Amino acid sequence: MTTRAEVNRGSSGRLHHIDMLRALLMLQVLPFHVASIYAGNGDFIVSSSDTSWLVTVISRAVGIFSMTGFFLISGLLTTLYLKRRDAGQWMRMRLQRLGIPFVFGLFLLSPLSLIGASWAAAQGSTTAIAWGMTGDLRSDMLGAGRNWIGHLWFLPTLLIYSAAVWWLARRGLLSAVLDRVAAHLRYFPGQFLPYLIVLLWLGVFRVAASMLVWTCRHVLGIEVPTLIVIDIGNWLVYLAPFLLGLTIGHDPKLQQKLFIVSWLRILLVSSGLVFLILLSEPGDLLPRAAYRFVWGATAGLTVLLIVAWSARLVKDGSRWTS
Repeated sequence: MTTRAEVNRGSSGRLHHIDMLRALLMLQVLPFHVASIYAGNGDFIVSSSDTSWLVTVISRAVGIFSMTGFFLISGLLTTLYLKRRDAGQWMRMRLQRLGIPFVFGLFLLSPLSLIGASWAAAQGSTTAIAWGMTGDLRSDMLGAGRNWIGHLWFLPTLLIYSAAVWWLARRGLLSAVLDRVAAHLRYFPGQFLPYLIVLLWLGVFRVAASMLVWTCRHVLGIEVPTLIVIDIGNWLVYLAPFLLGLTIGHDPKLQQKLFIVSWLRILLVSSGLVFLILLSEPGDLLPRAAYRFVWGATAGLTVLLIVAWSARLVKDGSRWTS
């Protein structure tokens, strides 16, 4: 079984399979976090003793690739939009869609959340204490760091990515950079070698980002690298899938090599998911680096496979939107 799937537009000009994926990724956020409470891995800040192996498997599997999917698709749509719109117009749209909820969350929702969490910690809530709250409102507010933005951390991250893309596009550098990156990937013959290079890129970048966080924590003594409300660890981790999305969206020929459903790619993705679901992250440095490599590669390859499959499923959006 080998089929190709480019980013093709329906008769209305919309990418219906990408719309479908974005909707599914957004809809899974709430059930994913609820499922994490009853998962047996103990990774979530709120946990229940009433666990389920099925919920654990689903929660861990979705958690591996969901955020990677958001950033890869965001990068892909970015270059597709910039082919049809002025960079300034696109950036204004991004500031509206990302900046308004970011500011609203930062200055209204976040203080209320911190006040509630600090009060809960003062009452002895183990969840609030695990979140870093002490019960002293003044110290909790001043030392909140990335907790000021909480689960909306992806908004400032995407704003930073968008600002960099806008800067490159305004200077006419974006297309040249993406042309060069795509040309290097297309240089490798066949369909599987470029796919293998992408696998290595995603895995190595994930390890490098994780090692930076580890170095800050264990060598420099910085618990979590933050810049105001920006989590530098997440900023680096999800830069790789965003850049991959930019490159794929820029080059249709590359889409033909990467958006493929085949038994070999299904086997690779399935093996990675099973490995990550069954095994917990090791504590030692080298095994942890290997684990993070598999995580980064599997997350990106899963998204590529899902995009390819959805393009086959939604070949014509008219029957989905009529």
